[in-house]
Amino acid sequence: MQAGSQISVPPVSQGVLRILVLLGAAFVLEVIAGSMGTNLSPLALHFGQNFHPAQILTHIFVTDPRPGAHFLSRLISVFFEGIIIYGFGSQLEILWGRRHFLKYFLISLLGGVLVWSAVGSVLPVAVWGMGAGIAGMLIAYAVIWPDRQVLLFFVFPVKMKWLILGLFIFIFLFALGGSLDTVVLYSGGALAGALYLFYHARRGRVMAESSSGFQGSTRSSSISSGIGAEHLKEKKSGGLFSWWENRQKKKRLAKKQAEIDRRISMKEEVDRLLEKISNEGMDSLTRKEKAFLDDASREF
Repeated sequence: MQAGSQISVPPVSQGVLRILVLLGAAFVLEVIAGSMGTNLSPLALHFGQNFHPAQILTHIFVTDPRPGAHFLSRLISVFFEGIIIYGFGSQLEILWGRRHFLKYFLISLLGGVLVWSAVGSVLPVAVWGMGAGIAGMLIAYAVIWPDRQVLLFFVFPVKMKWLILGLFIFIFLFALGGSLDTVVLYSGGALAGALYLFYHARRGRVMAESSSGFQGSTRSSSISSGIGAEHLKEKKSGGLFSWWENRQKKKRLAKKQAEIDRRISMKEEVDRLLEKISNEGMDSLTRKEKAFLDDASREF
């Protein structure tokens, strides 16, 4: 990863390591089962008569259950998924803490299942893989570090926001080629992740790094022990959370200013009416003016 002019390589965090171990072990078992002629398609998430509740879990660890799937293509798929999970997930976990990161990853996976259930009622589509969790992870990274540069293929520096845009365009082009399962998972994961982040932003829980930048595992432990991973309150100079926080602050300031203006206007009117009473007497006031004075006396 590249932050500013320096390249920082995050360590493999504990939560990410567990995901990678599960992904690698599942791939090895899948290859062994496939070489023995075992039909792996029931492990994918199917809609209708082929559905089984266990598929909600098993589909996550399947790389490609279709008969005749080439070993090399599956290996490349697992390799790049592992690179993305390591590269982006490790920094998110270091920032948030293990429990919050794994919770977010799980919510993104469930988002893929929910979108699949909505699409599956119209189009019979089977889904598999960790695409939903990966999509949610990429959305979070783009929201927190929109202008951070990553080395695409370890060579080309690209800003995160453009990388995410290019990724989803790439996925859409795959959809035109019939890969609807990828679109379903990535759309569900991205939507669930975005909604979860937006929910926390509205509650004032800004899950972003502070101006001090990336500080490694020491930062993670201090966050987890100090405030709790679910209630991060750190500031960020850019991104969705900063925009939302500034918007809320402007609304609060505008509301306070309107209240001050109203009170100033009310005081000026009270002064005018008191002067009128002094010069002309109480009977000179209209019913509306007397009601106004009563309201003002209760408020002040």
